[in-house]
Amino acid sequence: MKKTRKAVFTLIAIAIIASMPMISASAIYEESAQRLFELGLFRGTGEGFDLGRAPTRAEAVTMLVRLLGLEKDADGGNYSHPFTDVPDWASPNVALAYEMGYTLGVSATLFDPHDLCSAQMYVTFILRALGYTDDDAVGATLWGEAIEFGKSVGVIDDILLTGQFLRGNMAAVSYLALSTAPTGGESDTLLERLVADGAVDGDVAAQTLAQFRLFGEVGRIGSEFEKLTSFAMTRTVSSSMSQFGHTITTNSIMDFAVLDDGTIAINMGTHANDEKEVMEVYFVGDFVYMNENGNKYKVPLDLLPAFDVYALPGLSAISEITALVLYMGGYITKGTQDGLTVYTFEFSQDANGIDAGDSLSAPDADFDAQENTTMRSFELRFFVGEDGGLVKYGMYSDMQAAADVVSMSMAMEYEVTATGSEVYFELPDDLDTYLDYDDTMDLDVFQLGNPQTIAL
Repeated sequence: MKKTRKAVFTLIAIAIIASMPMISASAIYEESAQRLFELGLFRGTGEGFDLGRAPTRAEAVTMLVRLLGLEKDADGGNYSHPFTDVPDWASPNVALAYEMGYTLGVSATLFDPHDLCSAQMYVTFILRALGYTDDDAVGATLWGEAIEFGKSVGVIDDILLTGQFLRGNMAAVSYLALSTAPTGGESDTLLERLVADGAVDGDVAAQTLAQFRLFGEVGRIGSEFEKLTSFAMTRTVSSSMSQFGHTITTNSIMDFAVLDDGTIAINMGTHANDEKEVMEVYFVGDFVYMNENGNKYKVPLDLLPAFDVYALPGLSAISEITALVLYMGGYITKGTQDGLTVYTFEFSQDANGIDAGDSLSAPDADFDAQENTTMRSFELRFFVGEDGGLVKYGMYSDMQAAADVVSMSMAMEYEVTATGSEVYFELPDDLDTYLDYDDTMDLDVFQLGNPQTIAL
C-alpha cells in the first residue's frame, strides 16, 4: 500500500505545478543552484548557472566532487584512473571519484566524458557518495535500480525525471542530497557532515541546516501518515475567478474513506454559482461503482490500469511533497494555531527561485498566449496535533493573469476525520443494479485522478 500511496505524489505535484503555469526548468531550479553556490558547492559557467543545458559525464563528476567538498583533495591528491579519454581539466575529479568508488567508467579504459549525463547516472554517483553499494540493491546492482532507490532515499522524484536531465535537475538532486543522511550514522544529513569536516562554513550553512531540520520533521509526520491503512478525510475547495467585474465562484466538498480491506467510498458535491453536481464512487473488490447525479455505472478496475485509487482525495506522500518544495525554493516556518503545530511552506517574493512576483508565460491558458500570469502567493500548511499526528493540510494560491484583467484564488484543505477502527461507512444496497460497462460508455467519466476534476 505504501508503494501505491507514493504514486500519489505525482498528482499533488501536478496540482502545484498547475498553479505555476509553464515555468521553465531554469526558473524552477534557480534557487537550488543559488543556495549551493552560497555554500561553495556549485559554480556557474560563462553563461551563468546555465541550468537549461544538459551536463556531460565529466561535468557531472566534477559537480559531485565539488558537492562533497573534495575538490581541493582532488587537485592536490595523488589519485589516478585507468581511463584514456578524460580531458586534463576533469582528470583530477574523475580520478578521485574512481578511487572512491563513485564512478566505474563505461569500460575498463573509457570514461566517455563527453556523453550526456542521465538522471540514472547522476543519481548512481550520488547514492554511491552517500555510502550505498550494490549490496543495498534489491537486484544485482545499484546502477540498475538507481532511480527507484533514489526515490526511496529522497534524492530524486518524478518531477525531476520529467524531460531531459539538465544542469538544473542536477542542481536540484544535489541540493536534495545535502538534506539526506549518508549511511554509517555519522550525521543526520550530508550538509552536517560537510560542516563537521570543515568543507562548508557552519555560519553560512546555519539557515539551510535549520530549514532541513523543519523539512525533516514534516517528512517524519508524513511517513507516519503513510503507514495508515484505514482513514477518512474531508476535502473542501473554494475557488474564484474574476474578469471584467464578473466573478465565478466554485465550492466543493468531498468525503473520502478507505478500510483495511481496500474498500473505498467517496462522496462529493460541487457548486458552481447556481449549478450543483453530486457524485458517489465506491471501490469494492474488482469494480468501481459510480453514481453521477443518478446515472449509475460500474467498471472493472483492470480497465483503468493507470488509475491510482489513493489519488482520489489528493492524498500525498508528504515527505515527497516537502522535497518538491525544498528544491523549488520554498521556505518553511513553524508556529502554533488553535492548539495545533502549524508548518507553513511559502513561495513568496524574495524567498525563492520561482519569484511570486514574476510574470510567467501561460500558453495553455484560456486567454491570449502572449499575456502573462503572476503568482501572488502560494502556500502549503500542515496542522499537527499534540500526539504528533497529521490533523489537516491545505494549499492556498492567488494569481493575476492577462495583464491583471483576470484574478484567481483557491483554497484547498484536507482534514483527517477518522483513523483506524474509527473509520466506518455503509455501502449502497443497490450496487447490483449499476449498469455494466460496455464499449458505448465514455470512460472519461471514470478519470477521477484527473486533477481537473479532483485535485484542483
